[in-house]
Amino acid sequence: MAFSVSGMGVAPVQAGNIDGTGHHHILIDLDLPQDIKKPIPFDSAEEFQHQHYKHFGKGETETVLNLPPGKHKLRLMFANHQHVPYYIASKEVVIEVLPSKG
Repeated sequence: MAFSVSGMGVAPVQAGNIDGTGHHHILIDLDLPQDIKKPIPFDSAEEFQHQHYKHFGKGETETVLNLPPGKHKLRLMFANHQHVPYYIASKEVVIEVLPSKG
C-alpha cells in the first residue's frame, strides 16, 4: 500500500516542528477520532493481531499490512510531529483478507 498527501510535506517525527509537514497513520477498523485535537494513540506491542493504529513516524509513504483474515476498514490520517491530526484524512476503504491456503 502506497500513500501520499497533497499540499503538505512528509517529514519524520525526529525532524521536529516543521511548518506544513507531518507523517501518515493508518487507522484499522476504527472510525475517525471523536477528539481530533488528541494525539493518535499507539497500539501495545503485544497487540499485533488486534492492531488499530499504524504510525509512519519515519516519514514512510508505503507499507505492507499483515492483517488477520476477514473484512477490515482502513483510513489514512495525516498528523504533525506530536501525532496530533491535521484535518486531513482519506476516505474509508474496506478490504477483505482471505485465509491463507497453507
